[in-house]
Amino acid sequence: MPSYVPVPAGDDQAAALGGGNWAPGPAAPVGARGKRGRRSRAPVWALAAVIVAASAGAVVVLGTGALRGPRHVTARPAPGAVVFEQLLAQSANAQQLEATAVAHACQESAPGAPARNSQLTELNRAVKLEYSVLGAVQVDTRELSTVPEGVLLLADLDAVAAAGLTIGRDYEGWLQDLQATGCYSAPTNDIHYRAAGVEVVAASGAEQRLAGTWDGIAARYNLRAWTAAQI
Repeated sequence: MPSYVPVPAGDDQAAALGGGNWAPGPAAPVGARGKRGRRSRAPVWALAAVIVAASAGAVVVLGTGALRGPRHVTARPAPGAVVFEQLLAQSANAQQLEATAVAHACQESAPGAPARNSQLTELNRAVKLEYSVLGAVQVDTRELSTVPEGVLLLADLDAVAAAGLTIGRDYEGWLQDLQATGCYSAPTNDIHYRAAGVEVVAASGAEQRLAGTWDGIAARYNLRAWTAAQI
């Protein structure tokens, strides 16, 4: 025998049923229908949550990588690192002054050339800079030793500055000879020029070691580095 479930009927539904408010049909257990609905919806929501979470994770990872890029950790400089950088800058400045003076020594060939006097003044500045570096190495030994590889750096800087001081004085002697005789022969004919050349070769090993060791420290502390030829 068919069962009847009372349902409110709208105007259209009432017309279809002949104006009555009773709709025939099997009575479906409401509780069972609710459970079936929950079973069908739960996996969809779970899957959606997984997809959203995975997508969000991918966006975060990709976005973070794109914004930050590779990590570069800069450590705080050791107490003597900045001082060491300043001394190397002085040495490099002295080297540049010497190179400029040598390159322009015979810009005017005649003896007593005013331009050569200017180069002698610059060489004197270079000598004072090298002397200042040597003094700082002796006075600030303890502070400079706090730099990683500080003992090795100090030894090489001392050797480079001492050689630079000797080279500067040798070039001064050469330019003084040129002021007396003029630039009319090869520089290698001058004893002072030859002595400077010997010192340049002898100092090259210490310059290479100093530049190489300092390069790694400068990169670690974000400080300036120089090539061996510059110091």
